[in-house]
Amino acid sequence: MPTELPPQVEEVINLLRAKGYAAYAVGDCVRSLLCGETPEDWDVITNADFSQIKKIFQNYTIYTDRLVYGELVLVVSGMAVLVAPYRRGTDENGAPLFTDSLLQDLAARRFSFNAIAFNKEEGFVDPFGAKESLISGEKRIRAIALDEHDKQVCPFENSPESMLRALEYHAAGGYTMSGETARDLAGYKHKAAKIPPSEAKPLLCGILSGRNVGQTLEEYAGVFLCLLPELAAMKDYDQHSPEHFYDLLTHTFKCVGYCSPILPLRIAALFHAVGKPDCRSFDRNGKARYYGHAKRSSMLARRALTRLTFEENEIDEICWLIEHHDSRLGVDRRGLKLCLRRMPPGRLKMLLQFRYADTKAFSPELGGAAEEFKRLVDAVNEITAMKECYTYSQLEINRYDIMKLGADEQTTAELLDMVLDTVLDNPSLNTRSQLMSLAERVLGVNA
Repeated sequence: MPTELPPQVEEVINLLRAKGYAAYAVGDCVRSLLCGETPEDWDVITNADFSQIKKIFQNYTIYTDRLVYGELVLVVSGMAVLVAPYRRGTDENGAPLFTDSLLQDLAARRFSFNAIAFNKEEGFVDPFGAKESLISGEKRIRAIALDEHDKQVCPFENSPESMLRALEYHAAGGYTMSGETARDLAGYKHKAAKIPPSEAKPLLCGILSGRNVGQTLEEYAGVFLCLLPELAAMKDYDQHSPEHFYDLLTHTFKCVGYCSPILPLRIAALFHAVGKPDCRSFDRNGKARYYGHAKRSSMLARRALTRLTFEENEIDEICWLIEHHDSRLGVDRRGLKLCLRRMPPGRLKMLLQFRYADTKAFSPELGGAAEEFKRLVDAVNEITAMKECYTYSQLEINRYDIMKLGADEQTTAELLDMVLDTVLDNPSLNTRSQLMSLAERVLGVNA
């Protein structure tokens, strides 16, 4: 287990200690050291206040743009080192609250694996017992908090956003949830409804970006149902369709997990079926039909995303995906080109990826059918890479070339349609000489 700090970090810690102050590396950098990883950033905490820190490092470059977070940035031999007095959290306006207690500072870091301090003289300060599990390779998510008497309490009582932070780690993959924190998530899930939208949005986006998002959504569904009440009607909802093996909520969560890690796509997947319970009808054979559910789902998604303070352009993109997720798409190269005449390649590929995830989430037996949509994504990539023609503007001849052969406007339009139709199936024919010869034959020129 490497415990060597960079010389620049050692310099900061040693200078503070030489002046009689405590100083430690802390947080992500210590966790990375224990996991055998290379830290990206370095943070140092101390019981010195800002004026004392500035005096000690008066001959160093100091940036104060992070002062609002209770931090200074020192530049030491070309390395940026964040230095902060001990903090015990923030007030209702987000301003840092300072403390003389190292324990209170560590507890304010929310999770035990971030609440470890280190310097060479004292070694590891690990009041919440996370060090050994990190050394053994297990990243266990254990949420922590202390009351004013330094007694451990459930952090979700007064800091419900910590629930989403715990789930963000879980969704990222490589972390396991401690039994204690899992029980607290279940017991305090109702608190998710109290998380301010401005805080909930980035955390939800972080969760949905994780590679383990499908499992996280399924295992901790209760939290998400309280955070997003629009999802509640899907819980235990029987779709009355032989193609659907799962209830609607489970299908939805699996669909999100199967989506490519493209945030608008995953958000669209999360809301793509919320309108189904409002749109159900039955045909004469007793099979459920959900006419108009895509539009209804889009409407409900727009309402939820507006509440969560998403930007209008973000909402428009997500709702477009929801409204078109059931659209008829090409099943062969020609069909894909016809689709490309209606939408840009990026959107078509996202819809195909959406259909892959949606189909795979129907049933364990439909994995093979879902793979066909991956093949179609590859085909779109080939079409665009090879610059195959699918629009009039890509043809090597235009209406004026045909009119010069003596065709009137109606005949010109009909001939262009025929030429484009021919090129859709035979891309190699899209050369000026071949298309002009075809037009001449059809018009009987020089016959």
